[in-house]
Amino acid sequence: MRAVGEANALRDYFGPKLRSTQGVTQEIVSSIRQQAEAEDHDVISILTSKLNELRKGSVEMLWELRTFGLECHVPLYINFDDAYEIIGGGKMLNISCIQLWCMYMDTIVVESGRASIYGFLEPQTIQPFGNTLDFKKSYIQTWMTESNKEIYIAPYIDAKIKAELKSLIQTVVTRTRGQQLEIIYPKRNKQNDSWACGYYIMSWMKAIIRAEIRGEWTKRFNTTSPLSTSVIKTIREELARYLNKHFK
Repeated sequence: MRAVGEANALRDYFGPKLRSTQGVTQEIVSSIRQQAEAEDHDVISILTSKLNELRKGSVEMLWELRTFGLECHVPLYINFDDAYEIIGGGKMLNISCIQLWCMYMDTIVVESGRASIYGFLEPQTIQPFGNTLDFKKSYIQTWMTESNKEIYIAPYIDAKIKAELKSLIQTVVTRTRGQQLEIIYPKRNKQNDSWACGYYIMSWMKAIIRAEIRGEWTKRFNTTSPLSTSVIKTIREELARYLNKHFK
């Protein structure tokens, strides 16, 4: 008994018993996670602090030629309303926010070494308004021929793809690839609110690129459950973080 007491005395003298390495590691991991969560929260706050600056003028952003296969003669302008939509998360996103997301996703594609796999069709160009069919055909055919990507992501937000665009893409695919276009309609998340359509498109784009999905579309996309608020929140934070980097 005395020996144990002496051991305790020595321990008391030299200081408290050291914590296990596992306990210290868990605390470090927890601290890093909390810091990351705080930074994610901060990106929205930082963008909010830029609203007054955006009242005076839009943020001008130039995309790389590799992103859409189009020279950026006119910058992408992100204005006050765009930023406000990202901050609030309760309104339908402007097409410019979809363009911004494509630019962000392009950086992910390049950084992950998948630039030969994924390409993007410029969102504004392929919508049913603003450009003639001849222009769309010329753009898509030129871009697919020159870039030769395995998969092209086309963020089409005007409900179901129109027959004229479907026919146009079929013609282009036949000419550039010598293949027949197969239209697949896998199950997809059904939104609760009509304003959220842009977030659903961005979520699918992210899922395809992050998981390097290259086939089995009906197997991969097989749920009709709506996106959770946390998924939408994460997209808003990623958009905000990317946009914040482009303020002067």
